[in-house]
Amino acid sequence: MKTFDIIYLAALNLYRRLGRTLLTVVGVIIGTASIVIMIAIGLTNLAQFDKILKGTEITRIEVQENTTESPEVLTRGGPVLNDISLTALREIEGVKRVVPLNNLQMYGQADRFHTDYLNIVTAPAENLPDLAKLAKGRYPSENSSMPEVIMGMGVARQFIQGEEDYSNRDYKGPSIDWLDTTINMYLGGKEELNNPEMPSSRQYRVRVVGIIEDIDRETPSYDIYMDINKGKAILKENYKLARELGIGENSYDMVYVYGDRIENVKDILKTIENYGFQGYSDTQWIDEIQKQERAQQGQLAVIGFISLVVSAIGIANTMMTGVLERRREIGVMKVVGVATRKIRYMFLAEAAIIGLIGGLAGILLSHLFGYIISTGSGETIFLGMYFSGGVKMIIPLWLDMAAMGLAITVGIIAGIFPSSKATKMSPLEAIRG
Repeated sequence: MKTFDIIYLAALNLYRRLGRTLLTVVGVIIGTASIVIMIAIGLTNLAQFDKILKGTEITRIEVQENTTESPEVLTRGGPVLNDISLTALREIEGVKRVVPLNNLQMYGQADRFHTDYLNIVTAPAENLPDLAKLAKGRYPSENSSMPEVIMGMGVARQFIQGEEDYSNRDYKGPSIDWLDTTINMYLGGKEELNNPEMPSSRQYRVRVVGIIEDIDRETPSYDIYMDINKGKAILKENYKLARELGIGENSYDMVYVYGDRIENVKDILKTIENYGFQGYSDTQWIDEIQKQERAQQGQLAVIGFISLVVSAIGIANTMMTGVLERRREIGVMKVVGVATRKIRYMFLAEAAIIGLIGGLAGILLSHLFGYIISTGSGETIFLGMYFSGGVKMIIPLWLDMAAMGLAITVGIIAGIFPSSKATKMSPLEAIRG
């Protein structure tokens, strides 16, 4: 009996018991589809998480002055974020760069519109590309003769003609081409500007040189940035008002510390806290999410594996039943001289064919399911996992091949005991039975 004859006879035997074969194949289909879908969900969720990480400054640490009310901090006054602190932060091992930030509260006028309180973030001009992406225009120049800013279109909504504009939900700001628009600004808000007891502020003509990208289609950016040296010059020229507002020329509201590698972030954060500052890094929540991701992926893989084990039991049951029903056939083959190993190969071939058919169908079913569950337009929550809009189920080729190989392997393993049982039968007892 040649190899082709063994495969042909195995397929013929399965066809003769078509109903039972189909039920067994269904079990393999469900098991294969389950393990592919479960692993694919884990891969998709992992890819979605990696996409989020790409938009996150993983190595960035936000540093602020410690506001803890502990007696120790109150006694020593707590460290201050100033130029001396910047030097100390730069000298920490593993620090790539340090970016100081300051907030300027200003009153603004553009054409017939005004904003009572405009919070401008000042940062070094060379670091602004790291803080904001532009939809159009350019970044502020350090050498410009007048202050320059980049702003999001959400800032435009803060410019009004009357107080009723604040209560209008559909108000999107004046119809002004903001790029290259000049805004008259004064240090302090409306309250300080109208208070005769407060020192007056100089007027500054500030040019908008860049428009920041919207966060998404429905949410504009409310950020507005200026070069920190221009901000310091404004504070210096209005030192009396700045002193009344509690703003120091050489002090900073926040400092961004960037590590050279993510592995160094924890050590840098620990050193910063030892200096007496408050530090926060995205790695703190990333570690927690990664732990949850690993736990979820393990659970999904176990669920899929259990389904495949159940299908293997079904194959073994079908093959064992076939052995008992075909005792006379087995006996005849032995009497006519068919080698014992050929009989074993025939039963193993039947089990492998069930695994092959079930594996192929299971893979097709998993791809169909992945197409259906893919969130082409909206958000989806499946098996407790969140999938954002537009996320497609990831089923790589290696997963299909691995699932196919696993289905066939499971089929063969499930057929080992029944085939061994068949080969151990006595020919005379088998024929007599």
